[in-house]
Amino acid sequence: MIDYLLDTTTTTSIYRAANIQNLNFTGVETSIEFRLPRTQTIQLAYTSLYGAQEPLANQQTKYSFNYPNHDALVAWQGLLPGKFIARSRVGVVNRYKQNPYALWDVSVGREFRNVRAHLSLANISDTQYEEISGVIMPGRSVIFGLEFILRAKPH
Repeated sequence: MIDYLLDTTTTTSIYRAANIQNLNFTGVETSIEFRLPRTQTIQLAYTSLYGAQEPLANQQTKYSFNYPNHDALVAWQGLLPGKFIARSRVGVVNRYKQNPYALWDVSVGREFRNVRAHLSLANISDTQYEEISGVIMPGRSVIFGLEFILRAKPH
């Protein structure tokens, strides 16, 4: 596998491309969804991944060993009064050699006659995390959107 290696013994080192041999990944991924009354669903998901490779003396990989070794998700989606559709997701991620972190996202939307409106709140807990070592992901965010629907009149 081609990845990038960093020599951790120097402060001036940069990542360099390298062919990493003999990587072994073993894992399990499972998901279950429950359908509830009033068009509601609950989803539970879990992924576990274990990777093995001979030690890289004083070197760090950029991608190969930056995977989540535990990733759990609980999600709910349903129809609210007033024809609003809502969704909430809570996930917990534990990456290799990093502290675990949780993320919570919520969204709600509704379709009117000629307009669809939606509001999404991402990373509500404002968790600071890195999917790639050294790259901090965005904090709390709010997205509001309107979609205008133009329909042709039937002949």
